[in-house]
Amino acid sequence: MQQVSVFAENQRGMMERITGVLRSEDINILGSVTNDSAEYGIVRMVVSNPSAAVDALTKSRSSVPSYGSSRRGTDG
Repeated sequence: MQQVSVFAENQRGMMERITGVLRSEDINILGSVTNDSAEYGIVRMVVSNPSAAVDALTKSRSSVPSYGSSRRGTDG
């Protein structure tokens, strides 16, 4: 199983932007964890298509500012 991690600014509407990008590509979020600070947050997600999620989020930098993503394996 692979996990997608998104590093994004902690601002109103950011989670909606991230999930909107995934929704537009028909990618389902199977589970998620969010860690945040005053300025930035990390959203870790298990999604239905990790490669497509990383590609879609990378291409959407205009709608998801200060974005970085990575894909990593998880135990299970």
